[in-house]
Amino acid sequence: MAAPLVVAHKGASAYRPGNTLAAFDLAISQGADCIELDVQLTGDGKIVVHDRWYVQDGETRRPVIQLPLNVIQQLWSRSHNLNAQRDPPGLLTLPEVLSHVRPAGIELMIELKNSRLLQPLSLAQHVIDDLTDFAMVSRSYLLSYDHELITAIKSSDVRRGILYVGRLVNITETLRATGANFIETRNDFLDASFVTRLHQIGVQICGSSTDDRDEIERLVGLGADMITTNAPDLARRIIQETAEGQSGQKLIQIAMNARDDCAVGRFWAQALGWSVSSEEPGVTNVEPVGFAYPDPGAMPSVTALAHP
Repeated sequence: MAAPLVVAHKGASAYRPGNTLAAFDLAISQGADCIELDVQLTGDGKIVVHDRWYVQDGETRRPVIQLPLNVIQQLWSRSHNLNAQRDPPGLLTLPEVLSHVRPAGIELMIELKNSRLLQPLSLAQHVIDDLTDFAMVSRSYLLSYDHELITAIKSSDVRRGILYVGRLVNITETLRATGANFIETRNDFLDASFVTRLHQIGVQICGSSTDDRDEIERLVGLGADMITTNAPDLARRIIQETAEGQSGQKLIQIAMNARDDCAVGRFWAQALGWSVSSEEPGVTNVEPVGFAYPDPGAMPSVTALAHP
């Protein structure tokens, strides 16, 4: 069973403000396979990275789709106490993100936001156009709670998915109607039989955002293809530990006290086909050829006596 991909929800949003370059950069450094971000169309046809249908203007909520990008930037900065002369714009455009992350080789999970059903069906095509400009279509997934936005995608080259909460009466028909090849739903609606059923028809499963160890371990055990999290480093560590536990293979250090450490070392090196090294008299290391030995303090150790 392949290990699931780690999807960083709005970047490493457990440690940095979500949907920012700082969160995206940290996610990449923490080993995320994919970055999830939220997009919508502005009134002047730009794609802005933002998860709410509005920006705050004093006590008024003003729809993103009705405002030009520069006004959205100004209102967002004002509501977050940013200085227009001193601070960079708080909200990113999709091209800015693509330009920044493309060299890292990271994949993107782009959620098409449509709260209040204000966004046009052309939103997906605007996103695809930006992805095409940066040669990022093959490295991106598009998904949405608004299944009509997904159905509107005509290109067969685009990986697309549906978000939903609950159990659909006919998941197969929904997948056929939308053309989706992956789904994301609440983790408590995923079980082994459902995962197996979707895998049998070539559909991938993405677990919803979680930083809970037990839930991540459960998703790994179910065979989820992707796991979304605010803490990519945590998810990566849990996935690795779970894989080690399943395989039964875990690195340990064995310290052996022997009258002739060199003779014992040579014996085991020959038996295992490994190499022998020594950093000081009385210490003989036996390890796989080309192996770089980690800090012994980071591994469990076993002490044994040998008397050849």
